[in-house]
This record gives sequence, C-alpha cells and structure tokens, in this order.
Amino acid sequence: MDLTVADVGKGGCTAIQQEVALQTMDYLGQHIGDKVTIREIAKTLHVSETHLKTSFRAYYGSSVYASFKRMKMEKAAGMLASTDRTVLAIAGGLGYENSSKFASAFRSVYSVSPSDYRADTRNRRGKSTKG
Repeated sequence: MDLTVADVGKGGCTAIQQEVALQTMDYLGQHIGDKVTIREIAKTLHVSETHLKTSFRAYYGSSVYASFKRMKMEKAAGMLASTDRTVLAIAGGLGYENSSKFASAFRSVYSVSPSDYRADTRNRRGKSTKG
C-alpha cells in the first residue's frame, strides 16, 4: 500500500494509526476512574493489541499506560488544588485501591507527594490573593 502525504499524520503515522490513537485517548478519558487494559481497549476498537500500542506511540510519542497515568495524575492534581476531598478519596475515584501506589504514581509525575502538592498550591493561592 502506497501512502500519500495526506495519509501521514502527527509523528509520521498513518491516518488509520491516528484514528486508533485518538479513539484510544477518548476511551481512556471516558474510563479515567477505571482499571483499563490494552486488551480491553483493543477489543472495543476492533484492532490488535500490537496495532493499538504501535499506533498510540506513533501518534503521542508515549505508551498507553504512561499517558493514562499522566492523565489520571493531572486530574488528581486539579482535584487536590480545588477540592477538600481526601487523598484516599481522590485515589479511589481514579481507580487506585492502594493509596501508596497512588502517591507513588503522583510523585513520579509531579516529584512531590499529593499532600505536599495540595499544601503548595494552597500556599501559592493564598499568597496571590493577599497581595
């Protein structure tokens, strides 16, 4: 199969890979509070697991799991900054049954614990409203 310029998208991937990657990201967004497997996504999208992983990495430049973790941690950061929900409640809402695994995942993305992140954002917010 010959590809034209119109068939190649972000990261040099094909239009089909781009569509699989975008549908995968949409699926992840809809299931942010769930434990999700590559097999489950591939079955839903009617593609092989290998095709899904290859397409996703070609389009986004990272693995499905790394992107899903980042997506969850960005959502967690927003909740830590804007709500009084406990860290455990936020972790549970994002599919983490174990708060220490959640804290470890959060720290791997933000280089700080969830509690310290909340304290830091509140301190910064307090300084910006006083001044």
